[in-house]
Amino acid sequence: MNFEHDSELKDDTSSSDKNNANEKETSERLSSDQPTGQSGPIPPDAHEDEAQYPSLLVLVPLTFALMISIFMIALDTNIIGTAIPKIVTQFHSLNDVGWYGSAYLLTLMSFQPTYGRFYTHFNIKWLFISALAIFEVGSTICATATSSKLLITGRAISGMGASGIFSGGLTISHGLVRPKIRPLYISIVTSVYGIAAIAGPLLGGVFTDSERLTWRFCFFLNLPFGGLAILIVALQYKVPPRPQPELSIRQKLKHMDFLGAVLLLGAMTCLLLALKDGGINSPWSNSKNWGCLLGFGIMIFCFLTVEFKLKDGAMIPFRIASQRTVAASCLFTVFVNMAIDTHIYYLPIYFQAVRGTTAEQSGIRMLPYLGSNILATIVSGASVSRFGYYVPFMWMCGIIFTAGCGVLHTLGRFSTTAQWAGYEVLTGFGFGIGFQVPYTAVQIVLPTEDVPIGNSLPVFSQALGELKMIPGLDSSEIIALGAKNLTSTVPSEYLDGVLDAYTYALSRTLILPIAAAGMAFVCSLGMEWRKVEKK
Repeated sequence: MNFEHDSELKDDTSSSDKNNANEKETSERLSSDQPTGQSGPIPPDAHEDEAQYPSLLVLVPLTFALMISIFMIALDTNIIGTAIPKIVTQFHSLNDVGWYGSAYLLTLMSFQPTYGRFYTHFNIKWLFISALAIFEVGSTICATATSSKLLITGRAISGMGASGIFSGGLTISHGLVRPKIRPLYISIVTSVYGIAAIAGPLLGGVFTDSERLTWRFCFFLNLPFGGLAILIVALQYKVPPRPQPELSIRQKLKHMDFLGAVLLLGAMTCLLLALKDGGINSPWSNSKNWGCLLGFGIMIFCFLTVEFKLKDGAMIPFRIASQRTVAASCLFTVFVNMAIDTHIYYLPIYFQAVRGTTAEQSGIRMLPYLGSNILATIVSGASVSRFGYYVPFMWMCGIIFTAGCGVLHTLGRFSTTAQWAGYEVLTGFGFGIGFQVPYTAVQIVLPTEDVPIGNSLPVFSQALGELKMIPGLDSSEIIALGAKNLTSTVPSEYLDGVLDAYTYALSRTLILPIAAAGMAFVCSLGMEWRKVEKK
């Protein structure tokens, strides 16, 4: 009897093992047969086990930490512009003016894909804390800088930290809430980016004009916020289990595409050098600008060659970058950010130069843009969570945002308050309803193990869209006087002509956002029709 019983147990065990093996084989076959670009609803977390999401008492402080982290890096991007004149005066560094913004953007953009790789293989919690710490070190160097070169170094270090904060925040967000409410959650977390983009120039003007705070407070401000974020994440965040087996340190380092990172950094440096001077300090036909563009092309070609040969070991695997939704999301993000950054940079100039307001008043007049942006972001996220479809909001963004850019282009010397405020509301709403959708879309279409790299690509594209806003130097007398001083420095008989010239120049500049928003709409048409499963 015992032998028979043992035989039955062995037979049952063997049958169970065979069934498990067959189920695993079937699952793998179905997974491999699933085309990357197919349409139709798919579970966003089909590749991951049911996660244990944190309680509300843990989620609230973690959400606050993520929001202030993203707010810091967005503020650092936009606050520097109004501080540059005082920095140049103090350091006598006219030739360095372009680097105060570009050094930050250079490292922010270049290290973005590298952080995506690190977040895939290393501990998310301590990587995010390390990125915050690097950002804090850079901010401290900037705040205490005694020379222009030291300030530029601090800006580069801050950008390096910032590159890991945004994508890291999105990666952490992926495991904090259920897929059903993830679009709303991402909208809430990323809404602070729009707040910082509008508030940055206003706060920069306030700090810079203050004799007590000075421009250094633009960087000191980051220290308490960053310290609080580090403390909360260190105490509250628990890293979810990884979907793939744990690798040794040596194996993890083999997956780091350091050659690709160096080539991308070199390519972005060449591009920034060309954009910083081309058409501003020197004509595009200048050999230096052509050389930089040529260097950019060569290094990008080498970078793409390396990425193609490394396949899944590449910093940006082609199977992820070429995925239809990921590619369309990245292009969409480039164009919408190109448009809004033009508005953020030039609308305050319109208010100060053409309408005669102060820097603070021009910031206040940007509030309709900000308010409608935040409202639309929350409405969009809630709607996607409720109905499950996100592509229509990108379409609406493209249409409404393009229309808003078109009417802002018509602003003139005698436009009424109702006109400029209404135009801002329309444009801000159009931008807010769709700008955060790519971050949601990428998390839906990619398996969990690819989400960190996927998150880094729209963030990289966002920084790419901001490149043309790198401050150059126009040495003409009018610009040197400052827009807010026109009425007091230009003789009255010439004032109308100067104001008309400013109005015309700004209207020409505001054509760019119309084209960029239109291209964003075209890119949104390439999105796959997917639905967030209500889990």
